[in-house]
Amino acid sequence: ALISPTAPRLIVVGISNTLNLLERLTPSVQSRVGAQQSYFHAYTADTTIKVLRSKLEGKGINPSDVFEDDALTFAAKKSASSSAASELEDGKRSGKNSHLVRIRDIQRVQSSSFDTILTRALQHSAPLEALLIISLASLTKSSGSKGVDIAELMTKMKSIASASGEEHYTPAPNYIETLGMLDRLGECSFVALTSPNASSLSDGNASSQAGSANPSISLRIEYHDVVSGLRGTMHQQLAEKQLG
Repeated sequence: ALISPTAPRLIVVGISNTLNLLERLTPSVQSRVGAQQSYFHAYTADTTIKVLRSKLEGKGINPSDVFEDDALTFAAKKSASSSAASELEDGKRSGKNSHLVRIRDIQRVQSSSFDTILTRALQHSAPLEALLIISLASLTKSSGSKGVDIAELMTKMKSIASASGEEHYTPAPNYIETLGMLDRLGECSFVALTSPNASSLSDGNASSQAGSANPSISLRIEYHDVVSGLRGTMHQQLAEKQLG
């Protein structure tokens, strides 16, 4: 808050990871948001290389003593985080890595870090989000298929919610509510969603919407990671019952 000599003024600065935040707000909120916006673009590969080099050199380390020739460039182009580079470098200093960091080392750490972040984020799932993820994981585990139809998913959610006897999982979400959750979970990289035609996005139950227009949904983490991520939460019992 900034206090001017004449009158108090409250200035609110909003930061978002999406470019269409304003479009998602209600009209009453949009009318109160100023027109001034600043966009912070993603780092280029060259800038990322400079950041990684600077991080290593700040610790008195020559990057060429840690990375193979192409590995640093690969890390930048793959948007590998500086924390991942630091983890690799720290492992080398502690004797865990006796060789120069290679491209496959970066791929391994990047994948591991990504999975760990998603698993931790599961702990903050809302009840219906947890229900959706558990249902999708259960279908994936039982069928072995990477893609699940939304009608199957909704039927599974309804069945699990009813069997659980827990009020916070009922009523199971309808078609539009399920699509909304899938959209949010897709943005967080929990699920991969093949979008349907816009004409199919109408309210109603899944059976009336079933067909080729429905999205195909796949879980981007392993089902056992879902159990681990929900351990210690109100959803632990449901996850262990369905996926244990």
